[in-house]
Amino acid sequence: MGSLWNTLVHLYAAEFIWLAALEGNANPVGPREVKFERFAALEQAWETLTARWDRFVAGLSPDDLAKPITKVSTSSGAGQTFTTPMMDILLHLSTHAAHTAAQALNMLRQLGAKVPDLQFITLSRGR
Repeated sequence: MGSLWNTLVHLYAAEFIWLAALEGNANPVGPREVKFERFAALEQAWETLTARWDRFVAGLSPDDLAKPITKVSTSSGAGQTFTTPMMDILLHLSTHAAHTAAQALNMLRQLGAKVPDLQFITLSRGR
């Protein structure tokens, strides 16, 4: 993404756009349309988005995971409409978040920051 800031905004944008698609918006804004001027604004938006995700996930049933979700692509296949099972989208979001968070953590390490261990197993053990 070119910078730590762009990486964080990209991670937020992906979660925002995919949740919109999961909620039924087949053509949500593109990731380059999600912009923030300051970290505080991104942080506040992310808190709001996290609450939306919590409500969405709490309302899911096992049967929902097979539900087909239609979305206009903003990345590979840009402009084309694809239909994908919800479970595949959720898996994609998980792997995308892990990959992108690792990029951000590596940038922070290069800047000399001490960063937490964000491996899923470590987070799971810390509950």
